[in-house]
Amino acid sequence: MTSMAKIIVIMGLVLGVVLVVGGFVYLRSGSAELTPGPTTYTGSPFPNIPQPVGGTSTSAQGQAPVLAVKMSSGRTLNVNDFRNLPATATTANIPGYYYLAGGINPANGQPPHYQTFYSDSDQTFHITLYEEPLAQYRAQAEQELMHILGISPQQMCALKYVVATNNGVSPIYDGQNLGFSFCPGAVAL
Repeated sequence: MTSMAKIIVIMGLVLGVVLVVGGFVYLRSGSAELTPGPTTYTGSPFPNIPQPVGGTSTSAQGQAPVLAVKMSSGRTLNVNDFRNLPATATTANIPGYYYLAGGINPANGQPPHYQTFYSDSDQTFHITLYEEPLAQYRAQAEQELMHILGISPQQMCALKYVVATNNGVSPIYDGQNLGFSFCPGAVAL
């Protein structure tokens, strides 16, 4: 890869992090019109339902809806459809963003340890870590997302995703995609 290509990739990653942080700051300012669900996730959204497979809009038993999301390879993967779960929050100001964990404005007034959202426009999952210990909160966010989506660690690695710190949390990791801890190329924390 040429140095110009590397610079373009790095600038793209930095821009993505800036957009995520800017969106979070805007939403935290209280000016967003919110439609939040509960801020904590407990239990399985699809109890006793097998993981989704195939290319249909419902699971093999026809019980749980699935959502086809693009993987980093360009192919699609069916996951549990999280868009209408009670724990998923949306905002009218940013249509197509689904907050799966951490909420938009936590009910207890405390900032979350991490926040996970999905963007319909680029079909990318984003996890933002807000405090130390980063390894612990990354692992929690990974496990929660894996549970919500109903997929394996190998399938998680195939998703389009970004795991990053909030600006100022860790100067060492600012602007980096840390990756899922169990995927090749992940940053060891």
